[in-house]
Amino acid sequence: MKQALATISKKYHVKIAYDSRLVKGIKVNQRINKKNLQETLTQLLQQHPIRFSIVRGNKVVLFKKVTDPDNHPKKPPETINITGKIKDATTGELLPFANIRVLDTRRGTVTNVDGIFALANMPITPATIEVSYIGYETKNYALKAGQTKYIIKLTPIISQLKEVVVEYQAKMVQPSGDVGQISINPAKFSSLPNLGENDIFRTLQWLPGINATNETTAGLSVRGSTPDQNLIYFDGFSVYHTDHFLGIFSAFNANAIKDIQVYKGGFPAKFGGRVSSVIDITGKAGDQYKTKVGVGMNMVSSNLFVEVPLKHNASLLIAGRRSYRDIFASPVSDSLANYASSQPRIRFLFDPKEDREQAPSTKVNFYDLNVKYTIRPTKKDILALSVYNGKDDVYISSEFEGRAKLPPPQKKPKPGGGGGPGNPPSGEDKAPKKREVDVEMLVNDQLEWGNTGVGFRWGRLWSQKFYSNVKLGYSRYYGIYAGESIQKQDEGDGVILKEEDSSKQNNDLDDITFRWDNDWTIDHSHTLSFGLMSTYNNIKYKQLVDNEYLFESRSTTGTQYTLYVQDAFRPAKRLQVNAGLRFTYYNLNQTPYVAPRLSFQYDATKKLKFKGAAGKYYQFISQIITSDLRESGFDFWTLPDGENIPILESNHLIAGFTLQTNLFTIDVEGYYKTLNGLVFYDFDARQVRRGEIIDNDERYNPGNGVSQGVDILLQKKKGKYTGWLSYSFNDLTYQFRAIDKNQPFTPSASTPHEFKSVNMLSLGRFDFSATFVYGTGRGYRLPKGFARRIQDGELLLEDKNVRQTDLHALARGKTLRLPDYSRLDIAATFNFRFGRRGKGQISASVFNLYGQKNIRSVTFEELEIDPKGKGGKKVSELVRFDVTQLGFTPNLALNIIF
Repeated sequence: MKQALATISKKYHVKIAYDSRLVKGIKVNQRINKKNLQETLTQLLQQHPIRFSIVRGNKVVLFKKVTDPDNHPKKPPETINITGKIKDATTGELLPFANIRVLDTRRGTVTNVDGIFALANMPITPATIEVSYIGYETKNYALKAGQTKYIIKLTPIISQLKEVVVEYQAKMVQPSGDVGQISINPAKFSSLPNLGENDIFRTLQWLPGINATNETTAGLSVRGSTPDQNLIYFDGFSVYHTDHFLGIFSAFNANAIKDIQVYKGGFPAKFGGRVSSVIDITGKAGDQYKTKVGVGMNMVSSNLFVEVPLKHNASLLIAGRRSYRDIFASPVSDSLANYASSQPRIRFLFDPKEDREQAPSTKVNFYDLNVKYTIRPTKKDILALSVYNGKDDVYISSEFEGRAKLPPPQKKPKPGGGGGPGNPPSGEDKAPKKREVDVEMLVNDQLEWGNTGVGFRWGRLWSQKFYSNVKLGYSRYYGIYAGESIQKQDEGDGVILKEEDSSKQNNDLDDITFRWDNDWTIDHSHTLSFGLMSTYNNIKYKQLVDNEYLFESRSTTGTQYTLYVQDAFRPAKRLQVNAGLRFTYYNLNQTPYVAPRLSFQYDATKKLKFKGAAGKYYQFISQIITSDLRESGFDFWTLPDGENIPILESNHLIAGFTLQTNLFTIDVEGYYKTLNGLVFYDFDARQVRRGEIIDNDERYNPGNGVSQGVDILLQKKKGKYTGWLSYSFNDLTYQFRAIDKNQPFTPSASTPHEFKSVNMLSLGRFDFSATFVYGTGRGYRLPKGFARRIQDGELLLEDKNVRQTDLHALARGKTLRLPDYSRLDIAATFNFRFGRRGKGQISASVFNLYGQKNIRSVTFEELEIDPKGKGGKKVSELVRFDVTQLGFTPNLALNIIF
């Protein structure tokens, strides 16, 4: 039979597709003298259990002949449903969010979190799909006629280990056609300059719309948001505190991360609970084929990971990191610790380069551990258990006795724009020389915080069109702060520094979340996603000042019950629409909240896509920002009750386009979002009545905000040189009744202009990179008053000219800007192999190559000064202290895998 079919194919110039098992063992011996293809095939196959279909006149597909109980032959189906899995060819790991495109059509899809895809109502004729995943070689895969299940393996791009000339390297970022969504490849993080760790959040800060002028990774500011407005989601549980080393490093180990999806706004109905953005992180499952061990060390910390394939189609990943400054203090770790623990008052008192004996004694240590067990008991099921635990301990003791260098007096603010690098901030005159006095000072700060997370997931493919994920997550965060400060000064020198205070804060947060997500592929142009979830929160907070409860303890519990549905459909061949609805019932105020979502993508051409989104978003947990301008303690988490603390609500409106060419990607998005229900925790002693306990509820002042702007990305994605340029514009304004009589003002989080450049060059075994950022200086506000501690324990608000020791400064003045920010980082990496399987990297990097003295923030102290220095009348003066960012910081790192 096989030879007869080959003869027919040659005679009639057609292609014949069939499963070889269909004709195996069939012999034919007949003479056929027919004039056309239809009659020839009919006569050849009529005596055998084989049917045929002629497609487009030049293709023939053979099928097995199926009969019903009455022995009447069934007509072969015209379409079939296809499912498949996309895997890493080297490790066997399933690849989430891989792109599938049917060539010569406008059809396509994306794999789910378990690397599974579905194509409904596919023609039975042969077709070719293009499979792509960031960091992997794109593959064209031929679908066989009639076959419905596939396993497709992609090969990682490991160009740096090849001896041949590199033609291209893996992309690190890939903008999605969807609104606000960008995919991130963690495998390329080691190529960028860093401060010791391949940091996830520091890499995210190089994306347009995510602020990079704040050098700490303690929280992301996305399109003007505060960090608490971002949902950080890892393997089924939320992470509430995202930093190590007082903000120098993020809490996530890149060795344990497989995929990162960033939604900067307009995110779909399956996500909720935050009003700004979503960072969806998927952890590695571990190598299914062979045991893999990796060890790394840098000037701050060391790391270890192990991936082990287990029996019964299971795998295990263990990854851990630990700083070792308590064992060995390198110059880099000393520099980072001094920066992280910077006390602005202490920094102005001495120069640590000249007098290291007077430098603060700082103990900063952290660790984190990831464990993930994954098993696939059947071809349709996957079970995963992911555990995370991280902790930081910080102790800072600053003791000074000697000549203190004080900043100059503040001049009256003048109107003006932002200051440039090296220039005084706008609205201020150039400063005279600093004054020096004799002073004694003791400052002790102790901080401890940690995260614990456990996520269990069961994924099941019920049919070729229906997939479900059941997740149960637990997350716990705790933060403890204790500090004391003592300052003394001889009045005869003309300046008096006198203060004694202590403070303690505790914040505990528990989160238990259950969710059930479903995806139903109805047909090739219609996919329905729906699910339900429930989140329980328990939060406790208390603060003591001078061993007294300054604020009464706040303990709240609340539960959210949520249903969502989203329909992705194509009303026209070039138009994709996602319409969704999210319904949440919040039991703390017994109120339902409805959040509609709508987005679209229009394919103007194969290369140009227009996109847009609109939606409503609610947030039922917030981190309260206090008005303390001295940067002590923690901001704290709490649950809104809808009365004293409002529910945070935001409306998003986004529009843009994406242009893809062979070498470049241009992505542009403009956005406008409102913020209703912002909360300012105002330590305003005017609200305190003599002899009465402070009522916390009177401290929460609601407000509104508007954030609008544009993000532009130009990416070169192929070749030895890759990278991107980005520009972000953001206009952010707030309004609070308690500030400036509800007049709009610019908050400190605002950075109107930010330009970023990421450059990567691969030459054989060497990788070189350079990153640059330039941004408008951050805003700050001059305080107008101070809340002071009186001897009898009563709190009063005083004018700044009245002599008392300050406790908290109230930011109610004109918004000014710090000097503009700029920084250049460089790195070089050498990649090598050893033994049969071993490979490694040696990296050198420099952070802030030209040593720019950027200012991180501004704090204020009130000093009582004798202007003439002759024992005359003292005048209360508000003194500004600048906290600088990191200077020139080199680093070395070694990583090996075997």
